[in-house]
Formats: sequence, structure tokens, C-alpha cells
Amino acid sequence: MTETTITKTTADNSLTQGERQAIRYIPLGEKAPIELTLRMIAHDIATPTKSGQRPSEGDCLRFANLCKGRELNPWTGDCFMIGYDSQGGANFELITAYQALLKRAERSDKFDGLEGGVTVKTADGLEHRKGCLVMKGEVIVGGWAKAYRQDRRIPHEAIIDFKVYDTGRSRWKVDPAGMIAKCAKAAALREAFPNQVGGLYLQEEMDRVHDDAAAAAVIMPQRIEAQPVEREEDHAEPVAAAPKPTPKAKAKAHPP
Repeated sequence: MTETTITKTTADNSLTQGERQAIRYIPLGEKAPIELTLRMIAHDIATPTKSGQRPSEGDCLRFANLCKGRELNPWTGDCFMIGYDSQGGANFELITAYQALLKRAERSDKFDGLEGGVTVKTADGLEHRKGCLVMKGEVIVGGWAKAYRQDRRIPHEAIIDFKVYDTGRSRWKVDPAGMIAKCAKAAALREAFPNQVGGLYLQEEMDRVHDDAAAAAVIMPQRIEAQPVEREEDHAEPVAAAPKPTPKAKAKAHPP
């Protein structure tokens, strides 16, 4: 068995020793094994952070072991390695493709279908609508999905809030209905098939988390001006000063 050694990386996160060591496994549903080396992951698979940081050797080793443990094939689009900047430095995560979640659920002999769509606010109130059609004047408030199992009487249902996931940019700006519906379906699949897709998340679900982490990284401490402390006596009613005592008149001396 090949032993993988984790070594310290240089300051620019470039790979040092062990970069040619490979992890070999057979992805789910495939017959031929694939091989991942740390160099492949760092230079061919990983997406650098916005600041240009690349994954360290430890990041790559973790990604390779996650792919092996979950039988994912990054070369066929099952998963991706996405980097983002945070307050603690560069972070890299394994992000799963929606088709990979669906493919794994469908391999279960208990899978019995999946449906979902968007929740919109109309003139008549809220409506759980199948698909992603949103008419002019309607407001998207969430997404919903139901995952069915043959051995369960009640489907596993997920209803999610649009504002929790929406970033207002990229695909969220172009296709908000499709994005929130996909997130709802992923949540329903994880609940219905925890052994097959538990712990696997889509990039659409993680966009907001990454945005919040990036925002935290650029928050600079603000100078706080000291404010005078107010005391109770500052607000007390003024008390009249006691009158000064009237000096007694001196007694006149009488001649003898």
C-alpha cells in the first residue's frame, strides 16, 4: 500500500514533496480505476481563490481522500475543488455537481422520484409552483422539493428561503428560480438518502457562505472614539444652595 506523506508547504502554497504520490480508486458506477496525484489536483482541478492562492499539499491530499471515500470522479464533473479567501486565509472545499447527487440517489433501489420548483408570492398569496416559471410581477420567496422512496409512506420534503441562498450575482442574478429550485432538490435528496448523498453540497448552496467569509476577511477594525461616561448625578435636579448665615452685629462698647 502506498503511504502518503504530508509535508510542510512553502509560503506561496506551492507543492513540495509527495506531489507525485497518487491515490487510486474506482468511482461509483464505473469499472475502470482512476488516479489522482496532488499535482493534478493543485494545477488541473482546483480553482484558485480570488487573490490567486492555490491549495497546499494538505488541501490536495484531503480532497483526494474525500473523492476516494465518496467514490467521486472529478474528471467527469462529479465534483470540483473551489478556493475562497476568508479571514483565516485561503480555504478549499469539495463541491458536488447536482447530477452527481441525482445519479447516486437513482442507484438506490428505493428511489421513487423527485419533484420540485419555486415558491412565489402572487396577488393571491404564496404558491408552490412546479418548475421554474416566474411571471412578471411575481416575487420568488423560496424553493421546494419532494424526494420519494418506495419504502416510505411520506416523501421527504424541503422548503428553503430564497434570501438565505441568493447572492444577487452570477447565476443567481440571471436564473434565480432555477438556482433556488436546484438547492431545494439537493436538500430533499440529502434527507431522503443520507447514506448515498449525505454531506455532499452544491456550489449553489455554498456561494453565500463563501461570500460571507470573503466579506469577513476584508473587514478592517474601526477607530472608536471614547465617549464621556454619563453619571446619575449629571441628570439630577439642581439643589438650591443653603443660605449663608447672616453675620451677627458686633455689640458696641459703652464708655465707663
